[in-house]
Amino acid sequence: MVDKNKMRVIPIDSSSRTAQEIDAAITESVHQFVVSFGIGVSYFFKLLLQRPLIAISLIFGLLWLCYYATVNNWVYDVVYQPDAFLTWERVRWICEARAEVIALWWLAFFGTLGLFVLGITSQMIAHKYRQIFLSTKLVDGRGKTPALIKKRRLDKYRIELEFATNGIGIQRFKEKKDDLESSFNQAIESFNHGKTMSRVRIVLSKHRLPELVTFDEVSKEKPLADASFYVGHSVQGVLTQDIRQLPHMLIAGSTGSGKSVFFKQVLMGLLQSTENLQLYCIDLKAGLEMNCFKRLPNSYVVKNLSLAVGLMSSIEDEMRRRFKFLEQNGLREIVPERDGFDRIVLSIDESSVLTGKLPKTHRDYDNNVKAGEILDNLCKLSRAAAIHIVLATQKVDKTVLPTQVSENISGRMAFKANSVAGSTQVIHTKEAADLPQIKGRGIWLVGTTKHIVQGPFLSEDRLDVLLSQLVEEFQAGDRKLRQKMIHELAANKDTSTSRLKQTIKRKDSDE
Repeated sequence: MVDKNKMRVIPIDSSSRTAQEIDAAITESVHQFVVSFGIGVSYFFKLLLQRPLIAISLIFGLLWLCYYATVNNWVYDVVYQPDAFLTWERVRWICEARAEVIALWWLAFFGTLGLFVLGITSQMIAHKYRQIFLSTKLVDGRGKTPALIKKRRLDKYRIELEFATNGIGIQRFKEKKDDLESSFNQAIESFNHGKTMSRVRIVLSKHRLPELVTFDEVSKEKPLADASFYVGHSVQGVLTQDIRQLPHMLIAGSTGSGKSVFFKQVLMGLLQSTENLQLYCIDLKAGLEMNCFKRLPNSYVVKNLSLAVGLMSSIEDEMRRRFKFLEQNGLREIVPERDGFDRIVLSIDESSVLTGKLPKTHRDYDNNVKAGEILDNLCKLSRAAAIHIVLATQKVDKTVLPTQVSENISGRMAFKANSVAGSTQVIHTKEAADLPQIKGRGIWLVGTTKHIVQGPFLSEDRLDVLLSQLVEEFQAGDRKLRQKMIHELAANKDTSTSRLKQTIKRKDSDE
């Protein structure tokens, strides 16, 4: 039996405790070094697979550094100290060793240090994003957060981050958009799936797009060049487009997305920037949208299918006439300033009404088929004839926009789409379906170049003022056309043909 009164407390030696703490600190440091080194090696091999040129450049840079350190005897600078860990004998052995041995020594030193720094950096980055997702409560049931896979710079304003979602759906990312923007301290342009559904791509931008930008604001910031129109405000600033480089474009979007306003400001921009322009509008919604352009002497509006087919046939005839001119003069394309022709823009609002398939029993079936054939022909051939087509539609699918027509339209503006299928049909991705509910916010696609923009807002009152200014310029002679309007030429041709037929009938009756 132990006598409690005889028990005594044995004091712990403070030097012993300090030694234990130092030993624990050293062990922790070594563990951290090994972990960081391992992460650095893993990251380097990943870099070697994803960006071999950068990885190989780093290797050659490391080899050059080792060579430079060897030639300049950096060994002396590192170890020549009074209390050096290395003894003089070891220093002498290293210094007297062959250059290859010294180079290998430096390679090991710099390589280990570089991989350690790389590992530490990747850990810090991973920790940074983990803290962001923890603060925004984007965690799964086990407390895991999305993990960064790769980071890619899109341009000087935007970067794309790809994360392994770890079971967190993309919709949860979208719901936390405001919190994530605050944490990243950058605007989020889009959320999209990566190569698989278990990955998400987040595009960050240093510039936040305005939710409203007016036509006058972009006009002051960037005047239009010849034959151009405003696309909108992007993270790079105001975007404009030369229609000669398209040459045709499609504008698509659901009701209330800003499609109609954008359509009219495009036409307004072309009217302002192109001195000799003939504008033809097909508006099959009773002519309500395009009615404002009827007052211009260089504009013509039709509002029913039969007149639309007649107008398109006349434009097709003009295209053939211009081709004949090119052939006779050994030219490849019409240059209005050189050849004395006007540039022609055919705009079709709600083109689905014009090209959508109708049953054979429908009274407009023949006109519908004819319209599709002419539109296909114009889209394929009219570029060289300085004839451009601007289509606007709410409904986009293969039944209302034939594939052969779609393939010949290189410029596309997609506003908020109601479905993934509709977005895919216009810009080949589902990004338009993911756009926020902001009027005028759209995705501009030309070839493979894509921009998220805020389209210029042009009010009806301001449009009326700008159109009045154009009318005054025509009346003052500051603007004029080089040739008669196409529909007037067609009317004269029809009249001449009718008179010829009447003359033949009279001669037959006299005989």
